Amino acid sequence: MKNTVFLFLLLLCIVTSCRTIRPTDFHTHQRIAEPLPRLKTLIHARSFAQAFDYALDRDYAYAVEGPNPWLAVGVTNQAMSDVSRLLQNELEENINANGSMVAGNARFKLVSYERRHPGWGFVFPTIATMGTANLLGMPFNVTRVELELQMEITDAAGNSIVTYTAPGRAKTSVAMYYGYNYVDATRKANLVALKRAMSAMKQAMGKDTDRTTARLQINN
Repeated sequence: MKNTVFLFLLLLCIVTSCRTIRPTDFHTHQRIAEPLPRLKTLIHARSFAQAFDYALDRDYAYAVEGPNPWLAVGVTNQAMSDVSRLLQNELEENINANGSMVAGNARFKLVSYERRHPGWGFVFPTIATMGTANLLGMPFNVTRVELELQMEITDAAGNSIVTYTAPGRAKTSVAMYYGYNYVDATRKANLVALKRAMSAMKQAMGKDTDRTTARLQINN
């Protein structure tokens, strides 16, 4: 009986959660002061696919297991699409200068990733109150993500110019009214953590723009 009630409440949570992933979740407004010559976005597919494991499909297996670990943007599965969409927007809106000539690459790799759901303490009140506590605002669960993102800038020939790494952390709630469902809670936490890591890297990047721009231009 308790299992039936819990499953019903989980279904109710999914149906009634009012928050979803929105277009604004894939954008930030922190542009570096001196944009860099245009960089192409490359993503280390294996590192992200092994961690961001929601909604991965078989059509993506060839890219993850193939000989080339670097993947240009444009993938179709949900988890990797989130990653590529966010990082591509970061380059186009906040890092790249205007212009059509590609001077080099921005190679993104997930160095470390940990996702936890430390919300088991919410399960017992949910069952004991038959969901009343959740109706009053208590979450069903929470999702915590901690990651470290690496961004390596290379010239068009693939020679490394500079590498940045930064941590990112986020927490989201699985809850009625104000929270997300289980899948979107993970997607949202991943996106927020990535944006926080990018924010830290862009601050560091601002100190090196002259040197990085000079090396990109010399090698082209």
